[in-house]
Amino acid sequence: MKSGSGKMTNALRRRSSTCAAVIPCAIASFSRAVIVPIANGGFEAPITASFFAGEPPNWICPSGGLFGVLSPSALNAFDAGEYEGNQVAWTNSNPMEKRLAASIKGPGNWTLRWKVGRRPGVAAGVQVQFFAGPTLLGQLTDTLASLPPVRMMDERQISVQIPDNSPLVGSLLRVVVSKVPGGGTQANFDDFRLEADNPGPGCPADLNTDTFVEDVDFTLFVERYNELLVRPDGLGDLNYDAFVDDTDFTYFVAQYNELLCPA
Repeated sequence: MKSGSGKMTNALRRRSSTCAAVIPCAIASFSRAVIVPIANGGFEAPITASFFAGEPPNWICPSGGLFGVLSPSALNAFDAGEYEGNQVAWTNSNPMEKRLAASIKGPGNWTLRWKVGRRPGVAAGVQVQFFAGPTLLGQLTDTLASLPPVRMMDERQISVQIPDNSPLVGSLLRVVVSKVPGGGTQANFDDFRLEADNPGPGCPADLNTDTFVEDVDFTLFVERYNELLVRPDGLGDLNYDAFVDDTDFTYFVAQYNELLCPA
């Protein structure tokens, strides 16, 4: 049961001239890369002692197949320090897909980063595709030959520039990760991150990235709102103008009232 909506007006201080009172408003227009949250981008869920086969939370596998997460330390799969957190993802067959809670707002730069690795004895190539709606923005393919040395992981990236008046404005973003046919049985990857200097709203009010906008997100938003100036992670700045203020509150309420983030 959501109870935060009755508290919002009283909990948030109204600041109609915040920008002028604190810092020149021109600073809000500067271009800066902000982090666009990717729920379970590091494949830390579900927690497994060694090996889990199944669809990881916040990812989908439309064609079915064999995929999941594993604990590199338990399986001696990768050296310590090579991967993010405690787990990495694997697929032996069909693609895994992430539908991002972000859209293209206008012209700007986007960078998608991730890690690929070579697990002893089973390694296969990895292909990553970055889409806006049905349009392929870019892709990168690691064959078996281009993977890093055994038990190691290397970072990869796709960078895209969206021009003025692009027909992609408003398109939601998604990532598709596939095993490359030929050589090896298992593709391994980890630590998906996304940065942009002009991201648009998908579901940015979901501050804890659990696909719902509810009381937990409200508490986190109030904390950022009381600080006014956005932190480096960008959370709470729903209109991406370098402040967490009344405009962001308006956007937050609209998404709070919907509860469930768009798929």
